[in-house]
Amino acid sequence: MGEATVADHRANRGSGGSRELNNPVCLVAACHLCNGWKETAHSLELIGLKERGLRVLKASTNAATVTRCEETPVQDLDGQWYWLLPDGTRQRFERDVTWTSES
Repeated sequence: MGEATVADHRANRGSGGSRELNNPVCLVAACHLCNGWKETAHSLELIGLKERGLRVLKASTNAATVTRCEETPVQDLDGQWYWLLPDGTRQRFERDVTWTSES
């Protein structure tokens, strides 16, 4: 792992994405290696990324994908959960046992 220097899209922009997916709620910081690895992750690795909010499945439209990203918190390296906000900031999220992602 290296220094986080890449804006990594939580929803795969390569399969029909647009600038709409450049919304801060759709982005996380990653190192170049992790960004590439994430795009080729399969099975258990992909499940782990989804569980931590680092991968969000694309919806039927880009606008719906942005909404899905808004509704999916992210687990940071410190183990804390955060909502990513449209202004590029984050807000701490106290995740309880009953919360699950619909993605």
